[in-house]
Amino acid sequence: MIGAFRALNPAFASALIDCSIQGNRGANQSQIHLAAWPDLKLTLQGTHGSPVFLKISPQNYWQFDAIEKGLAVANLCGDGGALAGQSILGLPLLNGYFTVFDRTAANGHGVINFATRT
Repeated sequence: MIGAFRALNPAFASALIDCSIQGNRGANQSQIHLAAWPDLKLTLQGTHGSPVFLKISPQNYWQFDAIEKGLAVANLCGDGGALAGQSILGLPLLNGYFTVFDRTAANGHGVINFATRT
């Protein structure tokens, strides 16, 4: 994912790593222009094998006033990149949706249902 951001703009990749939540240092949020940052588009497998499309907007993967007032952190590579390219998308993904975890569905395997926020 960092490589994809780097291909769009090398400064994006640096900002995501340098201002990760694990790094415990944020960026001056007045310098982050969310309109310049791309949406992330995820394709997940639905309950019957059909694709489910979800979007993570920059407003959800950048968290403003996170460490302290005026500082923003990026919640995409929260370990500062130590997971060798893997990301935990919990907060950025869940912030944009109403999410229901149903552990009783799918013969006990569970499902996650997402509904858009209006």
